[in-house]
Amino acid sequence: MIERSPELEAVTRRFVRAMQARDAETLAHMCSDDPSLRYVGTSGRGWTDEIVREGLGEHAGERPEFEIGEEQVEAFECGPVGWAYWTATAAFSQVDTPTEIRLSDEARFLVGADPGFAITGPKIVTIRGLEGQHLIHRLEWAA
Repeated sequence: MIERSPELEAVTRRFVRAMQARDAETLAHMCSDDPSLRYVGTSGRGWTDEIVREGLGEHAGERPEFEIGEEQVEAFECGPVGWAYWTATAAFSQVDTPTEIRLSDEARFLVGADPGFAITGPKIVTIRGLEGQHLIHRLEWAA
């Protein structure tokens, strides 16, 4: 039976705060050693197994500092399996130069019909930690 999981919701919030603090050690300790470990990031791309454990700390260190605004966490469990879904608004600070935001092809599909966004591209790139070539698009907020 699927049930809401306040425990996993709390763990998810701690995970996000560790990302915000760029705390690579905590992030690594929060990841399971099980080979079925999966992580879906903001680009919509999934990471697996040791790539998650090894890459999250480095990934968190590359991000500009940010403040989390309104957030929503939903987490569920069914027997020994659990999952969480986290969404939030974030404000990035200390960005000295304009920062370009790029979306995966999947994320472009999700927001493409929203008139508040202008999406250009595509561009084919290699993404560190992921195999192969990936299609990305530039995101601009429409005026």
